[in-house]
Amino acid sequence: MNLKKVFAKLQAEGINQAECRYASSSSLSIEVFRGEMSNFTTHTNSLLNLDAIVDNKLVMVNTENVSNKGIDQLIHSIKETAPYIEKAEGEIFKGAAKYKKFNNYNKELPTIPVETKKQLVFEIEKKLKAYDSRFAEIQVAYEESEHYTEYQNTNGVRLRNKNNSYYIGAYVVIKD
Repeated sequence: MNLKKVFAKLQAEGINQAECRYASSSSLSIEVFRGEMSNFTTHTNSLLNLDAIVDNKLVMVNTENVSNKGIDQLIHSIKETAPYIEKAEGEIFKGAAKYKKFNNYNKELPTIPVETKKQLVFEIEKKLKAYDSRFAEIQVAYEESEHYTEYQNTNGVRLRNKNNSYYIGAYVVIKD
């Protein structure tokens, strides 16, 4: 998401104090039960939060429509909402002197083909079946997620974070 365009549009509308928080996420879920795929789901989501000072009032709006039209509607909503806000409280974050850097992103994870991840889940189920004949029911699940967040404001603060993770779980019912 190009937040510079958002701030340019805000400035063109006479809004000079604002902050944007953009977040996007994606997830993958694979489940195998009784030798068959019981669930395969992918999901993506984006959200844009926009806070602005209009007539000394803090106005907060958000949208999942991060297209140009959605951003235009968001800015329109800010201007429309401001007269109805009673309290004149709120400010735009000034920033901190220092920020810690974290690396919680594995670049290799998104390059692994989905087909390989499916095969892994089936292989784990197969190995569990072979491990002990008392395993009556076996369900294996693979979950993966990726998150990206970006924060920027008119005070010069620009922060970004990208992280991803995965886990594999196996659930078994043992009968003896």
